[in-house]
Amino acid sequence: MFLIEGIAHVRQALDHQAELERIFYCPELLRSGSALAAVERAQDQGVEATVLGREPFESIVERDHPSGLAAVAVMHQRDLRELKPSPTAMIVGLVDIGNPGNLGSIIRTVDAVGGQAVVLMGESTDEYHPQAVKASMGTLFSVPVYRCATPQGLVEWGARVGLPVVTTSARARQVLWDAQLPDAAVYLFGSEAQGLGPELVAAGQLSVAMPMEGVASSLNLAVAVGVVLYEVKRRRPA
Repeated sequence: MFLIEGIAHVRQALDHQAELERIFYCPELLRSGSALAAVERAQDQGVEATVLGREPFESIVERDHPSGLAAVAVMHQRDLRELKPSPTAMIVGLVDIGNPGNLGSIIRTVDAVGGQAVVLMGESTDEYHPQAVKASMGTLFSVPVYRCATPQGLVEWGARVGLPVVTTSARARQVLWDAQLPDAAVYLFGSEAQGLGPELVAAGQLSVAMPMEGVASSLNLAVAVGVVLYEVKRRRPA
């Protein structure tokens, strides 16, 4: 199980039928009518609610200025073989991503562009890490996260389901803006420090790069994913 902190996160969990074990709330901190309504809604769904004083509530959460609402939810590990891509699937694959804050931000971006899923591979961080949950702003409950042992496994899965893999690399010859992007695809990104290796870049049906004009050699991973996904979204019919 894992801890969800904050009003928006708990409401998103309720909206998407997350499996909650318990709600914790602090009346001294929780003054929002909508937040109190969320507590009542959880209780109506059979979730047990525990009232805490300010000091004990602050002892169980990580935020410096908590809103007074938290919940414990059940973790669900999803295997890539369960994923059925849609005809316009926009899926993000992440290899060895280490920063949980980046992961949460990427999940939030996938939600914003209407993406279908995130796939984690290799030694990637935990999607239920407190920083990932916080940075996702509750979208962890609207964007399913799947696991695949290796990037090669993802490429093979894509071939089986007819979904091309678009790899990203600063060394790619094709610039993102000029590339013919497929209607549905997995967009594959490497770790913050290493990116994708040459063999993995070559394993995709298409490889794209983003031009860099300043002195920096790369973008923050979450920013890079956002740029790519919004370019994909920009080309789609409104």
